[in-house]
Amino acid sequence: MRKVYVIAGIAGLLSAVACKDPLNVSNPNSPDAQRTLARPGDVEAIIGSSYNIAWQGTIGGQNDNVNNQLAVMSFENSSSLANFNMGTRGSLPRNPLNNQKGNAALVGNFWDFRTDARAARSAADGIVQLNKPGFSIGSPQRDVRGRAFAYFVMGLGNGNLALSYDSGAVVNEFNGNDIPYPPLLSHDSLMKLALKQLDSAQTYAGLMTLNIDQAWIPTSTGLTPTQFAQLIHFWKARFRAEVPRTVAERAAVNWTAVRDDALAGITADIRTNMNPANGWVISWYIQHFSLDTWTQQSPIIIGMADSSGAYDAWLATPLTQRSAFLIRSADQRFPVGDTRAAQQAASMTGGVQVPSRSNLYFRNRTATDPSGEPYANSYYDWYRYQAFYNASRIGPFQMFQKAENDLLLAEAYYRLGDLPSAIALINITRVANGKLLPLPATMSATDPVPGGVSCVPRVPDPATSYTSSKCGTLFEALKWEKRMELAFMQYGAWYFDSRGWGDLAQATTLEWPVPYQEMDTRSEPFYNQQGPGAPKGTYGY
Repeated sequence: MRKVYVIAGIAGLLSAVACKDPLNVSNPNSPDAQRTLARPGDVEAIIGSSYNIAWQGTIGGQNDNVNNQLAVMSFENSSSLANFNMGTRGSLPRNPLNNQKGNAALVGNFWDFRTDARAARSAADGIVQLNKPGFSIGSPQRDVRGRAFAYFVMGLGNGNLALSYDSGAVVNEFNGNDIPYPPLLSHDSLMKLALKQLDSAQTYAGLMTLNIDQAWIPTSTGLTPTQFAQLIHFWKARFRAEVPRTVAERAAVNWTAVRDDALAGITADIRTNMNPANGWVISWYIQHFSLDTWTQQSPIIIGMADSSGAYDAWLATPLTQRSAFLIRSADQRFPVGDTRAAQQAASMTGGVQVPSRSNLYFRNRTATDPSGEPYANSYYDWYRYQAFYNASRIGPFQMFQKAENDLLLAEAYYRLGDLPSAIALINITRVANGKLLPLPATMSATDPVPGGVSCVPRVPDPATSYTSSKCGTLFEALKWEKRMELAFMQYGAWYFDSRGWGDLAQATTLEWPVPYQEMDTRSEPFYNQQGPGAPKGTYGY
């Protein structure tokens, strides 16, 4: 992997986004990487900056990336723009993923692959130094913390690659820049490696007495050893649940392990202090909140909140003839009102559309409605973090949400047959944020959610060839909560779950090929990717 490791290895860290360059040596025209890695403080800085690189490789970095393609492919977002290949990826019927030289998405397809590998390699280089006899970054406890964090980031880098790509190169402390072509592992084998690395992180976290440095993950006080251990469990639960490519694979997940990791996972939101000047940024929010042509919420998913009958009329209309409609919902994450003007007023604070309450996630926009495919057009945008954007993207951000951990645990309970425990967890956000009727503790897997005609969610009914809706089941209620709470808040927020749930549209690509840039350096043939032709997704697309 010559190109990737030139970028992912020591030299590549010279362009890391962190403000302080740990590899700045006396002669900037000829950096002495080995001498730099011999300095304890610089090794600790390399380890500490590695998570920021991983963040850049998912939702924190540039907008031309895989994540923005995942969003339109899962109906989390919709845009007809050619930028970042969103229009092509989001169209129905689906297009094959072009991985040839000169393809329109060549930068974005490679970004995640390259950056996640760079993060893992940075962490691995730190462990290589810590493994040298007599080397220390300052004290035994700093060494333990460094090892825990480095294994954590290695696991994240490899795990995120396994989520998105069909295969990836081995990145660990046993290979480095001196090995030009580490073997490519299939995504499932790569995920097994990532989980083992997270196990190692867990072991060292159990020996920690120092907090995680605030610069490494920018929380206000630094994660305690207990909180860091919980975060590792959270990631393990996420990776186990989200790596499957099919419904059958997701059903076969070790849900007992997911349950146990989620039970040991985060117990409160982990809020980080974001500041672009320090390299902690969510680049997509610039486009999302500044121009309406970049984003709107297709009724394909959010239409399930409607209780007025408009969603049913929309479903009964041919796909290419559909138009935007007013969503009147019992779910308070949507604006209230029986007219568009009333909903627009409910979406505003003063003269600017900023959520008037913490549980208002979607607005009925006042700006000019963007054009798009008929099935994508709506009056609604996600604007949960509008105030954060207005503050120049400086301030606290829910980088890891307790709601996600709860819903991972809920799915584990559901899969293991413990429905009452799943119901209790689903009801947390359903009631507190959605203000919806709680699911009854005695609800079966096939019972409809409560609410009658005002039930949420309403899902397309296969019995009518998806031309009308019906109240969803317990599992649909779980899926609804996860979509509402995770939208635009994490990597592949809707895509990875939808893939394993069977909710993606027919022929949607299920994984990315190894980018041609990487295959070219190996003198191996590169290839395109196309999703399965059958069956259609859960909702008839």
